[in-house]
Amino acid sequence: MTTDGFTVQPLEFPGGNIGSLAVHGTVNDLAVSGAVPKFMTLSVFLEEGLEIALLRRVIDALAGAARECGVSVVAGDTKVVGRGDCDGIYLAATGIGFKPRGTVFGLDRVRAGDRIIVSGPIGDHGAAVMLARQEFGLRGDLESDAASVLPQRRP
Repeated sequence: MTTDGFTVQPLEFPGGNIGSLAVHGTVNDLAVSGAVPKFMTLSVFLEEGLEIALLRRVIDALAGAARECGVSVVAGDTKVVGRGDCDGIYLAATGIGFKPRGTVFGLDRVRAGDRIIVSGPIGDHGAAVMLARQEFGLRGDLESDAASVLPQRRP
């Protein structure tokens, strides 16, 4: 089981949004501990006045990511906070997965000479979000690499 909070600005960035990020972050936390993700709960904190079209895009991305990862959102809650009390949307997710028998992960199993496998470029998500903020006068067309580390499942 894992739980995490998700805040990001901007809420939408090249390659994803806070909704897909919440699913992928939750699924990946379970996967790297050896569990097969199955279920999620979701708490949504919405700022008063949030554009409905934006909320729909976030929820659609969240639902699509959950489907692709084979995870069911089984419970949740929604709260509305006053205008200016949050950055549009905050999400809190809890994930439940199951470890296959015999799966043993742990730092005590890491040895000198072990290799680290990465599934793509390191740092693309952070750089894509920073570029989307248009801070520091930087421009680029980099997309977030936020995704599940597990093989994608077909709906």
